[in-house]
Amino acid sequence: LTKLDLSDNKLETNGVGYLSELLKSLFSLSELNLNKNHIGDDGMKYLCDGIKNLHLTSLNVSNNKIGANSAKFLSDSIKDMLSLKELIISNNNIKVFNTFV
Repeated sequence: LTKLDLSDNKLETNGVGYLSELLKSLFSLSELNLNKNHIGDDGMKYLCDGIKNLHLTSLNVSNNKIGANSAKFLSDSIKDMLSLKELIISNNNIKVFNTFV
C-alpha cells in the first residue's frame, strides 16, 4: 500500500488512535490524506506517533481542528522525514504571528 486516502471520515481522536497503530506497519506508505476528520490536538498526538518512522512524500491534515500544540507535535515527527515533499495543513486553528494557517 503506497497511498491511503481517509478524507472526510470523521475519524476523530479514537479513530486516529487505531489508525496510528496500523500506520506503524505500513512501511511502503508514501501518501496519506486525512483531510476533514476532526482529528483535534489529542488525535494529532496519536497520528504523529504513527507516522514518525514512515517515509511519506505527501501528508494532508487540513480541516482537522488542530491548533498550535498539534503543529509542534507534527514538526517534531516530520523534522527528519527528508522524503516529505508536500504538507497540507490549511484550514486549522494554528495561529502564527497573529494569523491563522
